[in-house]
Amino acid sequence: MRINRCVSQYWLFFVLCLLFVGTSFGQSELHGSVTIEGDLTIRGNLMVTGNLTVGGRIITSGENLRTAQTPEEFLGQLWNLDQQHNGLSVTLRNPGGEWQDETAAIRLDEQDANRNAGTDGAPAPLIVIHDASKLSGPTYQTVQKLFDNYHINANAPEDQLGTHPAEDQEVENFLNAVLNTQVMETSLAYINQQDLTPDGEDLNRTAFKALLKLQWFELYTNHFSRPPKEHISGFEHVFVGDRSGDRIGGHHFWWKFFLDQEAGQADSLGHSYRGPAGERYRWLATFRMKWQPEAGTTLTEPGQKGFFVGPSPELMLAYGTLGLLLEKKNNGTHSTINFDGGRYELVIHASTLPGTGSPDSRRGDQIRSVFPILRSVGVGSEPSQAITVAEALATALDQ
Repeated sequence: MRINRCVSQYWLFFVLCLLFVGTSFGQSELHGSVTIEGDLTIRGNLMVTGNLTVGGRIITSGENLRTAQTPEEFLGQLWNLDQQHNGLSVTLRNPGGEWQDETAAIRLDEQDANRNAGTDGAPAPLIVIHDASKLSGPTYQTVQKLFDNYHINANAPEDQLGTHPAEDQEVENFLNAVLNTQVMETSLAYINQQDLTPDGEDLNRTAFKALLKLQWFELYTNHFSRPPKEHISGFEHVFVGDRSGDRIGGHHFWWKFFLDQEAGQADSLGHSYRGPAGERYRWLATFRMKWQPEAGTTLTEPGQKGFFVGPSPELMLAYGTLGLLLEKKNNGTHSTINFDGGRYELVIHASTLPGTGSPDSRRGDQIRSVFPILRSVGVGSEPSQAITVAEALATALDQ
């Protein structure tokens, strides 16, 4: 046994040498998915086809391994990882009206701007699914079963976890499905690597599931405004949407919008950007929205609604959870995400605890809202050249 173990170790060392000494043996490549615990030192070049995870850092197809990774880089690479698995690709129309990528899963048709309150600048559907194959996966199917578990009225009582067995099981099924994805496995590794938990202790799968349940599904009372809003959950607000008076609250998940659109309940009245960048950028939709969540109720948002287009349910959860943990570590600073030539601000609103002082000084540990703002295009350009759009997304309604 001892001889075999030694021989195996020498063979492993030899194979690693062949892989990593690119200057002597040419550029080395890895095919498939590889996970390495601990440190990895590379001399020469290593190109990855598939996914390589090293200590929580993901290296996606066609990228060089780097020795350091900022949160901004990690969140961007998490998007790329999602696109290789359950995220859907997106295309826009070119100036001639043809689709830029005929193979993309989602066709985003933003059409014209909404210039007046009484007009519809987008009579055609905002989102058209060209390839629905990924939507039959377990995370999409289990999240869809949760959409009818909530009252539209934000002030109506909801079922607390532990009081409705059928709905509780649907939450369990969804969390189990997302925890089995590479996006969530990689997110957990990053949380532990960066010591993002409040007590600095590493999370196992069970503890991570409990954290997701607390942040997204446990009901709480939000003390941002008076009177406080009861029966709040991050999942309802972000994924499902709710009603506050005659305003639309949340509704920041593209697939929920698509399902409502197909049911004749949701409609884009035209895009709403502060500059030309947004309407040329496929991964974000910012628009004026009309919503009929139930019979006899029609809500028209006077401001802007917006969401990422194409991310999987697990990436939505991961961005909210990572964003909140990073904000707490960085004294309330919003995270940014770079991918595909765009820089986004990931806006996270946490629950507001009772007490005195500003709301920002009383932030809790649960999700209130999560949405993106496109800050610039052409990542790497000077800040003075950046085009800022859609800042009005950060409204008090999402607090």
